[in-house]
Amino acid sequence: MDITLNYQASQAPSTYITNLYTALQSGNPPSLDVMAIEENYLAEALSQAEPVAEEFLPSGLVPNADRVMEMFQAFPHGVGFQASASPGIVYDRERAPYLTDWQNLADERLRGRLTMPVPGDITVGGMLLGIASSLGLDYKVPEQMTEAIDFFIERIHPNVLQYTNDNATMQQLLRGGVVDAVGFWNSLARMEFLNGQTNTAFMIAESGQYLANGYMWIPKGTPHPVLAQIFVNWRLSDEAQFPPESWGLEPGPWAELNEGIIGESYAELVPEWFAEDYFSYYPTTEQLTANYKSVDWDYYAEHVGEWMDYLSQGIGQ
Repeated sequence: MDITLNYQASQAPSTYITNLYTALQSGNPPSLDVMAIEENYLAEALSQAEPVAEEFLPSGLVPNADRVMEMFQAFPHGVGFQASASPGIVYDRERAPYLTDWQNLADERLRGRLTMPVPGDITVGGMLLGIASSLGLDYKVPEQMTEAIDFFIERIHPNVLQYTNDNATMQQLLRGGVVDAVGFWNSLARMEFLNGQTNTAFMIAESGQYLANGYMWIPKGTPHPVLAQIFVNWRLSDEAQFPPESWGLEPGPWAELNEGIIGESYAELVPEWFAEDYFSYYPTTEQLTANYKSVDWDYYAEHVGEWMDYLSQGIGQ
């Protein structure tokens, strides 16, 4: 049977959460059957007095969930469909070779040559966590997190040419040499590299990268719970994780869609045309468990609002 998928795309996933809460509070069913957004929003959904995510895993309708690494299994409520999504700095390695860690964003050579995301969502949140780590601070100690945000306001903000979440704008400014670095997701670096921008790289911070992978979950009271599970299983399939040639994707968009190896059984699917450079832009499963940092999302959900308010006030956004 053919199934029509209505897909809503936005670089502001908090919009989906707001709409979900509004619908449920009004006694209406959710307008979406599956949420496929960053892990912190699942933690937020589960932190409500009445959790708004269904329990559906394990499920006979979602056998592919069992192939996913345990670190990405949020059973019974959700499962990760990305393995390496990390907010960070995409930069030109020739113009800004000094970018090796978060603190380097305060370098005066970057004055007016940096874009950063608009405060509000996980893109900025992940960067604030990274800045705290780079400064040797603990984001779970309020005074220390305030110190990390002050560093952004006082030392990084003066270097920012523009705050934007629009990746087309970032691409244009970076390719044109107007800026040397942009704050976004690691996917932009490999997409640009495969589109011929060979000097474009992702700054894997020396002090560590925080993962903010996408997770799929089903809102309470969704109109199509069976179809929702069928979609989740498809999104974890070989085809959706490593799109075949029949999809007709150019290398750049292919690499933006593919977000790394979410389980050992997917490793053999890396295409030959990308095999030589693949692990320069994606972590191995061993690196994921050893070098990438996870987040206490319950703590994050409890405090991110105050962090964003403080940052927005400090930079006038």
